[in-house]
Amino acid sequence: MSTAKRETKGKANLAQLLLFLPALQELAAHCDAGRAKYTDAAPGVPNWTLGGKPDEEYLNAALRHLGAIINGEEYDAELGTTHAAAVLWNLCAYVTCNKAGRAPTRDEQARRTSAHQLIEDAQPEAFGD
Repeated sequence: MSTAKRETKGKANLAQLLLFLPALQELAAHCDAGRAKYTDAAPGVPNWTLGGKPDEEYLNAALRHLGAIINGEEYDAELGTTHAAAVLWNLCAYVTCNKAGRAPTRDEQARRTSAHQLIEDAQPEAFGD
């Protein structure tokens, strides 16, 4: 019996996520706790999905929760979920917002522009030109 051929090369195997089911369950609990705390932008639309937050807020929050784990704290007192779930959530939100192509805030754009300018200005000196 022959089977249909499918091209899967270069495609993510989402079934691999099942290996992380305990972590995903904690992430889902964190999502639920966050939605209970923060009002949806519209029915069924979590407010964070609107974007507009600087990337640094997600990254800094992930680092704060990682620091709490390193310091021996397992649970976030504010939401009652694990700090590990908060790290995952902030990194997932960061990736999701960037993959969705949301427009950066004005402050974010200004920081990126000035950072790029600093890099461009410094490059000739850094490479001895």
